[in-house]
Amino acid sequence: KQTGRLKKNLLGENNPFMWRNVVSEVDRDALKPMIQGFDPKYLIDLLGLRSVEVLEKIAAGESDIDPRTFTLLQLITNQHPIFEIRAFDGFDKPLSIQPPSLDDFRNVRQQCGLKQPQFSKLMNLNRLTVKQYDKGEKKPPASTWTLFLLAINRHPNYEIGLK
Repeated sequence: KQTGRLKKNLLGENNPFMWRNVVSEVDRDALKPMIQGFDPKYLIDLLGLRSVEVLEKIAAGESDIDPRTFTLLQLITNQHPIFEIRAFDGFDKPLSIQPPSLDDFRNVRQQCGLKQPQFSKLMNLNRLTVKQYDKGEKKPPASTWTLFLLAINRHPNYEIGLK
C-alpha cells in the first residue's frame, strides 16, 4: 500500500516518549513466534542478513541479535508495540540501508540537530560507540543506519508512524 510521506519525523515532535521507544529491547522468547508464517527469504532480504541460516540461528537462540535489528524485525512483522512500518511502493524493496561514508554519517546526524548523547539515547547505544562512529573509528551497522533513517523520515522506501 502506497502512502504519502509523514510531514514530521519522529524527532521533530520533541517528545521524550518517542525518544525512549523507537528501539526495543530484545525479547528472545518472542523471536521464534514473531517470524513464524513469514518467508525466511523475504525477511533476510528486507533485513539485509547474509543467509536464511543466520535468521534460523537467531530464532533458535544460537546467535545474538542486536536491539536495532530486533526492532526492524518487529516492524516488518507488525509486532512493534507502538510503531508500524509503511512502504511507499510496496514491500519488495530492501529495508536495510548500508551506512554512508563516515563523514556523511556525522553530517546527517548533525543536520538533524542531534548531538552525540541524543543519538546515543535514540538508538540505544553507548556514547563511546557514537563517538567512534563520528571519529571514523567504527562504521555503524546497517540496522542502526536504517532505523535512524526511519526515525528521521529519510528512508527512501519506508516510513514509520504510530499504530
